[in-house]
Amino acid sequence: DNLLLKNIDVLKEIIKLGKEITLLRETKDNEKINKENLYKSRKKQEDLAKYLDNQEIEVLKEIMTIMYIGIDKDYDIDDSPNEIFNMEKMFLDSQGWPEKEILIYTISNKSLLDEFLIDGLKALNIEV
Repeated sequence: DNLLLKNIDVLKEIIKLGKEITLLRETKDNEKINKENLYKSRKKQEDLAKYLDNQEIEVLKEIMTIMYIGIDKDYDIDDSPNEIFNMEKMFLDSQGWPEKEILIYTISNKSLLDEFLIDGLKALNIEV
């Protein structure tokens, strides 16, 4: 049973919120982010944190694993998606997982979260 596919709707919602945050923070040619967009991005970040808080800790660990697969891109392309996921998860397990609040903070404050999750899912052959 593929946990990832079971939680695909959760991942899609997190990517959607992450994209909204990324777009609000985008600026052109070194101009400063305007206060209204900064406020809106912080509000979206709070919404994301609340959404994450409603998930089981195992789902958060899964999201964090996918996020790091997308960030590090440190996997063997010859490995199967399950091997890629399991190796990253085992590495994170070996580091010890922080408490749920720290997981939520880490995920919700990650810049480009949407891109990292999409890249991680692509590495696992999952399109969103």
